[in-house]
Amino acid sequence: MFTDNIEGSVCPSYPQYIVVPQAMSDKEIVKCAKYRSDMRFPALTYYHKKNGASIWRSGQALTSSTNKADKKMINSIIDTLYVNAQSSIKFKDVKREEARLHIFDVRAKGAMSVKYDFNYPSTWMWLYEVEGIQKTRESYIKLLQLNNNLTYSSQQNHIRLLTGKKWLTQLDTTGWLQSIAYLLSEVNMIVDSVRVM
Repeated sequence: MFTDNIEGSVCPSYPQYIVVPQAMSDKEIVKCAKYRSDMRFPALTYYHKKNGASIWRSGQALTSSTNKADKKMINSIIDTLYVNAQSSIKFKDVKREEARLHIFDVRAKGAMSVKYDFNYPSTWMWLYEVEGIQKTRESYIKLLQLNNNLTYSSQQNHIRLLTGKKWLTQLDTTGWLQSIAYLLSEVNMIVDSVRVM
């Protein structure tokens, strides 16, 4: 447990108490944070009790070269995955070299500025490009504007469209459904890798 993030002193977007691998010292965590975007070092966000799988979040690496503290963090997470797999009946025969860390790198389209020389062993890297935040905001604003064109009639118990076009056609033109489809696709990959279903 990392407890030195008092008032966001290390990472402003993280809480004060953060679950990290036991092998990491506070100094190493700070070094790892400096290597990542917005100081977001890998932090545990979900643990699956039955199979020992977990989800960790972090900022993207600021450079393609490796960082000693970051490499130790990644290896410590893999060690944790291995130990947790050993306690699961389904994965008890997994060898240490078979334990895999799936890294899902999600970035805005066109933002793949860091070229990875990804030399962490026992990892699988998945790169995804999604709509940028500006495009997502524009889609959301269009969705709100579309919904402002609706009225509800309690006497007739239905929604009446104020525009001439079909509402679903207009919904499609907002781009909102495409943004949601991208996100659900990535969530599906993550859930599948955790083997929750």
